[in-house]
Amino acid sequence: MQKKIQYGFTIVELLIVIVVIAILAAITIVVYTGIQERAQISATKSGQQQLLKAIILARTNTGKTLRQITGSNDSRSSKALADSAIDAIASASGANLASLKSGDAWGNYYRIDENELELSSSDCRQDSIQIYGRSDLTVTVPLSQPPCI
Repeated sequence: MQKKIQYGFTIVELLIVIVVIAILAAITIVVYTGIQERAQISATKSGQQQLLKAIILARTNTGKTLRQITGSNDSRSSKALADSAIDAIASASGANLASLKSGDAWGNYYRIDENELELSSSDCRQDSIQIYGRSDLTVTVPLSQPPCI
């Protein structure tokens, strides 16, 4: 009697292959998410640096504080105030900041907090550019006016 030859894989072999593919897929997703997060942070920091340079240029051109340039004590409170502040900074600096009005990499507006000389002529708190929900991405603006410097 001849023995019948069977072709194919056992169910255990198929399950092992499926588990290996699932593990590789999970690792790929985790790595991709990390890369995407780093790219968003990098893009946001780039936007903040562009805004910081424009603020410094606007203050140099006008001799005014950021609060005097924007006409606001706190442009963090709404997108409309933030957009208005970006327009004022762009006008005073001559920089093209239109792309910043669409927000950071997460779609949040750049939160500008005008602090220097806000409360009195001796109030030396620094202005800042903040990202909603990301305190680790706050950029402070160097002080520019006497008696702060």
